[in-house]
Amino acid sequence: MSKRVKNTQGKTLLIVIILVLVAALGYGIYWAIENKPWQHLGGHDKKESKIEKIEMVVPVKAGKAVRKPVEEKLDITGSFDAWAEVTLTPQISAKVINVAVEIGSKVRKGEILVTLDPIDYKLQTDLDAANLQEELAKLGLKSTSQKLRSPEDAPDVKKTKAVMVNARINWERNVKMRKEELISDKDVEDSLRDYLTSKADFEAALDNVSQTEASIDSKAASLNISEQKLQYTRIKSPINGYVKTKNVEKGDYATPNASVLTLVQNDPIYLSVNIPQNFISKINKGKNIDLKTDAIPGKVFKGRITDISPAVDPDVRTILVRATIQNPENILKPGMYSNVSLITGYDNEAVVVPVSAIIQEMGETKVYVINKDKDSYKVSVRKVTRKQELGDYVQVKGDIKDGDMVATSSLATLVDGAKVTIEK
Repeated sequence: MSKRVKNTQGKTLLIVIILVLVAALGYGIYWAIENKPWQHLGGHDKKESKIEKIEMVVPVKAGKAVRKPVEEKLDITGSFDAWAEVTLTPQISAKVINVAVEIGSKVRKGEILVTLDPIDYKLQTDLDAANLQEELAKLGLKSTSQKLRSPEDAPDVKKTKAVMVNARINWERNVKMRKEELISDKDVEDSLRDYLTSKADFEAALDNVSQTEASIDSKAASLNISEQKLQYTRIKSPINGYVKTKNVEKGDYATPNASVLTLVQNDPIYLSVNIPQNFISKINKGKNIDLKTDAIPGKVFKGRITDISPAVDPDVRTILVRATIQNPENILKPGMYSNVSLITGYDNEAVVVPVSAIIQEMGETKVYVINKDKDSYKVSVRKVTRKQELGDYVQVKGDIKDGDMVATSSLATLVDGAKVTIEK
């Protein structure tokens, strides 16, 4: 019985303790809501509280915006083209007996690059030369540069003329002798027949002169063709340049249907660019250009506009312009692309700032202008348009003027209105 009483008393005591704790917790929450102790940090009253505001000051270096006259330039991309490109194709068919070059070989105008077997063409040339000499001999000539002053100067004509003259003299003498009855009629008739025969031979010789002259012309033409074909066995370079492609080797059979070599001349070299139509009035032949290529970093080449197309491409509204660039070292190659800077005018009121003053954020170009604010300095952000780089400076356009001081360091830590100190 006493054990049961003790258990009941213990449960009652536990309940009382729990109720007391709940009441204390409820009072604490009520007190906290009413008194807001977090507003009295350090035990100070709200009115007496002073929260110190810390403002960051950024040290920066400074430069100046400057107004100066600058060249206005159009920056575009172009590509190089060979000054000349030549495909060498044989004029005759023959076996290749020598190829003197490889791809990339430097060649000179007139240099023999490929040799074809000349034997057949040499034999034909010799035969045609002999035939021509035979015809020339008929007229007593040694070369085609000689001409007869008269057809009667031909050897055959001279010979038959002499026979004819003697026959006539003999006939005329016999006619006189017959009148004196010193000879018979038959003797006169025989001498007349000899004279008429010799006269016919003379006239035939004169006709043969014309035929022989025509034959000489024909034989000379044949010799000229065979000599030309013999020359064709030596394929020469028509330009100063380099071998671009090589399509034959020694032992191949070359024909007029297939090229053997392709040559390119790269000095000078062409640069082709497409200029937007709104710049047409600002370009003209003779204008100088500057160009660079990523293939040869750090080097600036000079060129001059030499050709301007007379028509605008209606699809892209550009005009083709070609410039000529001297390329004695052959470092510029056809097919390479180039960044071209073309002077289109001058801006006498241009504003430039140090390159280090430019910052790109969210696709926008900005500068921080430093302004005097009582005893300190503050920056204000200005949006600008970047036009062209000029060494350590860059031309800009926007809300910035000559003499403005601009921050050139710590740009990533600056915001509009930030305080700064200027480092020396």
